[in-house]
Parts: sequence; structure tokens; C-alpha cells
Amino acid sequence: ALYKSRLTNDDLSKFFPSFAERFAKQKEAINTNAAFLDLILTPALEPRPAATTPESNSTPANGVSNSSHHHHDSNGTDKRQQQNLVHNIFKQMFRDWSEAGKEERKVSIDLIVEKLKQYTPPLSTTRVLVPGMGLGRLLWEIGREGYTTQGNELSYYMLLPANHILNRCRAVEEFTICPWVHDSANQWSLDQRIAAVKIPDADVNAFRSQLKISVTAGDFVEVYSQPEHISSWDAVTTCFFLDTGISILEYMKTIHTVLVAGGIWINCGPLYYHFDDSKEGTLDLTYEELRHCLNVIGFDILDEEQIRSSFTAQPNSMMELTYNCAFFVAKKR
Repeated sequence: ALYKSRLTNDDLSKFFPSFAERFAKQKEAINTNAAFLDLILTPALEPRPAATTPESNSTPANGVSNSSHHHHDSNGTDKRQQQNLVHNIFKQMFRDWSEAGKEERKVSIDLIVEKLKQYTPPLSTTRVLVPGMGLGRLLWEIGREGYTTQGNELSYYMLLPANHILNRCRAVEEFTICPWVHDSANQWSLDQRIAAVKIPDADVNAFRSQLKISVTAGDFVEVYSQPEHISSWDAVTTCFFLDTGISILEYMKTIHTVLVAGGIWINCGPLYYHFDDSKEGTLDLTYEELRHCLNVIGFDILDEEQIRSSFTAQPNSMMELTYNCAFFVAKKR
């Protein structure tokens, strides 16, 4: 943002003698991210033959397809908002698919998988649903344990990168990204800001043919309120998802509806309420109220604790944000 600071050429040479070098390094890092986005978007933009059969709600074998249900574009049309959504792809890639992101995953994704195995044995006949799958690491980890797993995601800013990792990746650390180059605040140094990371840290390709994974695209409540999903899932796992919709109560009721009797729901996340300033208004429950609603809907809490976790946090940043997450295991009565 130096161009907005009314700096003269003399100022630049005096205060920033290495400005040209700095600019070149930032440009290189940005180009690295642009190259990764090209890899994601090129196949997605290729023309496809017209479908000869009705479109399915999901695609097996890690595929990502459009749901036949209506889509709500939550991505908005504001240019700045769209830029932030694109920048967030790189941060979530860091969290979900880099070696350095494993510390965050340890207290959320890994714990969810551990509890899932404890309460629901990993059998290929056991069906697990992952709403708000994001970039797919939780979905993949559950599938790798032997479960039949389906993810659901509304945002194409998440679906397209997830598809690239789950379907097109061929090797460990095949791709390079610079997650923090677009963030100018709270950086100790230029090297920290332009730091590159390799993704993915796991051999996705080696497991691809073995996993029973599918993905649906669309609004969670709309897609899973359909008759074919009623009482059809053995477990549901939600990670940083419950507070992402207009009505948390509708999420909870839908989860109860899709579970079989005795089915397990495992949740980890805060109550940030992303749509708190929405014109539609939101139902912002306290956790105490949420627990009461769980009981009314028909859940019994089997396991419960507070988990401290960050989310897409830059290592060694000048600013750190940590959530006290609600982690619980609930059983449908």
C-alpha cells in the first residue's frame, strides 16, 4: 500500500533502499499462488459434453459435482469480499494440507476422528456425513479409517480446491503456495510474509482408489432434508461449522433428522456466528441454550469438553487468536 502513502522517489530510496527487491519477492510469491489457482480452475473451466442422464446429487470416488438442489451463492458480489475468499483458500490449505498445519488439526480434526472410532467402529458399512467439509481433510481422514463418508459444502471457493487435492493430486508436497503474502498486517519480516509451504503433506493419491468418499455441493439443510437422507447416516461430524449459517437450530434439527436412532454427532468449534450482521437476522444461541436445544431435539450428550484452538493461524504472527471451542459427542435418542 506504499502507493497510497504519498512517498516520493527520494523517500523510497532513503527509507526503503531495497524496495525494488522487496516488490520483486512479493510479486514472485503472488505469482506462485496464481499458478496454483490456474491449476485448480483450468480443468473446472473446460467445456463438458451435455449430460445424457439426470444429474446426481453426489459423485462417488472423491468426486465433486453440483447438487441437483438449489444453490445459494454465499460468496457475494463485492470485489473485496471475493478477494478475501480467494486469499482464505491459501490459509485453509495451510491448515488442512500442510505439515505445519498439523498442530491445529491435532486438537480438532484428529480429535474428532479419535472420538468417532471410539463411539462408532470403522466399518465400510458405517456411513459418516461431514457438513461444511471445507477443503476436505476431515472427510479424507475419516474415509482413510475405513468409513463410507460423504462431505457437503456450499462454497465453490472450497469445493474447487478440495476437488483438486482429492482428485488430481499425484504426489506428496506436489504444490507450493504462499499463504500469508496477501496479509500485510502483523508481520515480523518480509520473509515471514512470503514464506512458502508445500502441500499436501499426505499421500492422497495412494489411498484414492481405496476410499469410499463422495461429495455434495449445496446448502446443507436443503440437500439433507430430502427423503433419501432421513435416518440414513450412522454419524455426523462438524468442525467449525455450526456457526456458519443463518439458523443454528435448523442445522441441529437437520443433523438429528439424518441420523439413525442411536447415531452419533461429534462437534468441535466456537459460536462466532458469521452472519451476525445479516439483514435476515440470525439465531445466536449461547452454548447453554444450545445444550438445552440438543436435549429438546432429541440428543443426549455423552462426552463434552472445552478445546483451545486457533483456525488458519499464521505461525509466529504478531497477533494470535485462539478459540475456546465446544467439543461434544451427542447420541440421537
